[in-house]
Amino acid sequence: MILTNLLQDITAGYRLNELDAYQMINTMLNTTNTEQVAACLSLLNFQQDNIALLTGVVQALQAVMQKINTSFPIMDIVGTGGDLANTVNISTGSALLLASCNVKVAKHGNRAVSSACGSAEVLTALGIPIENTAISVAKSIADYNFGFCYAPLFHPSFQILRPIRKALGIPTIFNLIGPLLNPAQAEYLMIGVYKPHLLKIFAELLTMLPIKRALVFHSCGLDELTTAAPATAYLVENSTCSQLTLNAEDYGLKSYPLTALQGGTPEFNANLLYQALSGHHAAIAETLIFNAGVGLYLYGHVNSITKGIILAKEYLYNGSTLTLLTRLQTVGN
Repeated sequence: MILTNLLQDITAGYRLNELDAYQMINTMLNTTNTEQVAACLSLLNFQQDNIALLTGVVQALQAVMQKINTSFPIMDIVGTGGDLANTVNISTGSALLLASCNVKVAKHGNRAVSSACGSAEVLTALGIPIENTAISVAKSIADYNFGFCYAPLFHPSFQILRPIRKALGIPTIFNLIGPLLNPAQAEYLMIGVYKPHLLKIFAELLTMLPIKRALVFHSCGLDELTTAAPATAYLVENSTCSQLTLNAEDYGLKSYPLTALQGGTPEFNANLLYQALSGHHAAIAETLIFNAGVGLYLYGHVNSITKGIILAKEYLYNGSTLTLLTRLQTVGN
């Protein structure tokens, strides 16, 4: 009856509140009525700007995910996907660089959906195990500052709905909120969104969640922060958000065309990241440094993005990230 009543409310134009959304998700995960679930997923798309609804959905899914418990603040850098630009795995490379700069990173990711290579594939190609238990991920973060949270292992609820979402054949609200469901409950976030209109929505949503500091950004059609073009962003802290523009050239980094960041197969991308983290692919290296510099500022390791970029450059060029890669290849063994 809950889904029937909520469906009637939505079709009548009622905007669901936080409790409505929480109850809807819980019921969807425990019903065999796939037709009603499909209807709910479809109709929720018309309320993607409803912050109360999004908050309820995120909280309901966080409640049923398998959590990773740590005793230190966690950061994640992630994108919504969907920009179809097929760039190299910028957020994954940046996460590794951040970890080598002594930031505790829980990289939440999956296999590719809208690109040729997702974070899971590129890490596998780099020789880093991805299918690790919660205890193993927590230990890896404690020992090496980096752990990979392979989404299917920590979100069984997504697997329940997967056949229905696949049969629908359209993006749903679940495609958007993945970056907000880090199993290690990251309090520091860098989130790229693939459409400009999602910036304010994500920023306002983050003010409703237990986040200490976050940056939501979009740049020239990408859910990535790059040196190719300035990014429009929202900084979220203390339950408020403020808009800003981030331009790599303002921090002494060189601009490169987007074509210099193009990716391909997992093996191709892994090779590009290895080159960049060795300091031999300037275009990708500068983009990773840009992201890591911003991340170091958000995490509180430095008091400005400029200082963050200086520190990220030092760690990239002194071989710290390559040393970390070697160590991560032994995780779970």
